[in-house]
Amino acid sequence: LGSSPAEAAPAADVAAGGNDLIAIAMEGLLRERFRGELNIVTLPAVASGAGPKGSGLSSKNVYEINQLADGVVIGPGNLFENGALNVDAESLATLAVPLLVYSVSAGRIYDRTGRLVERTDSLAGSRMVALCERADQVLVRDAATAARLASCGYNDAKIGGCPSVYLGEFGLDLPDVDPSISGAVLISARHPRLMRVP
Repeated sequence: LGSSPAEAAPAADVAAGGNDLIAIAMEGLLRERFRGELNIVTLPAVASGAGPKGSGLSSKNVYEINQLADGVVIGPGNLFENGALNVDAESLATLAVPLLVYSVSAGRIYDRTGRLVERTDSLAGSRMVALCERADQVLVRDAATAARLASCGYNDAKIGGCPSVYLGEFGLDLPDVDPSISGAVLISARHPRLMRVP
């Protein structure tokens, strides 16, 4: 469950944001690992008002997953932040296929007084823990997320990094670079104790 443009259009036709690029990289890793026929169905992590699929781990989605899927990957992206993942606890308990939580994050921000604080729109600690305890494997993006989970009582998360570091290996058919920005570089780093530092 995450945000991926791959469901709607090829990479070359999409102006991708950060989570979209991470999702493209994740799909490349999955296709490399599971050679042969692989069907990936991307479900939105939260309701956006569009589409009939529903979002997150709702009762409807879990029912369909149990009927049709061989496994579920939650991630990649900032799904523990920004109110970005719907998790229904009762439906999660009925999930009958393997579950991987991969490259998700829960960072902190500076508030208006300059103090470093937890995000108020993050997934509740109890829901993060319930999701991680149900998962067969939890590979978070960074040390800050592992520490956040540990502070909530879940200590088995491993730091797995971000799949975007592998984007160059998949030979994406991206459009040509705009000549006016040719040679420019934009780096988005993740500070281990904060969030992104563009």
